[in-house]
Amino acid sequence: MLGQFRAATDRLLRAPDPAALADFMMASDLDSGHPEIKWVRAWALRALIPLGGPRVRPVLLAASSESFWRLRMLAVRALALDPQATARLIALTRDPQWRVRDAACRSLGQGGVLTEAVVNALSTAPNDPDDRVAASAEAAHDRLRREMS
Repeated sequence: MLGQFRAATDRLLRAPDPAALADFMMASDLDSGHPEIKWVRAWALRALIPLGGPRVRPVLLAASSESFWRLRMLAVRALALDPQATARLIALTRDPQWRVRDAACRSLGQGGVLTEAVVNALSTAPNDPDDRVAASAEAAHDRLRREMS
């Protein structure tokens, strides 16, 4: 796995394009024994998000399941306007990391998708043990109600 990481890093440094960044994200492995890789991957994901393109969505969906909370949070924020990612965002309202739950609530409020599942997720989030998540869930729920009325 470290060989894949090195090869992808070399390609990324030679030609920082969306394909190289996507390859880098998919080749890296957080469990490789190199803790600094998780931060390099977070910065690579931050660079990839604004570039867009067909290879970005699968990388974002994969990053939303990563063990490193920062990658999940970045992916959730980027998936906010993707209606096909609503189910993943709903699931992440129950993430162990409060920052990811907060980002998921905010993203659901930005997505403009008002389904029963979204309403249920945002209705239960105000009971979150973290006040910041509860406030984001309420604000997202209010925003969606205003937009839909």
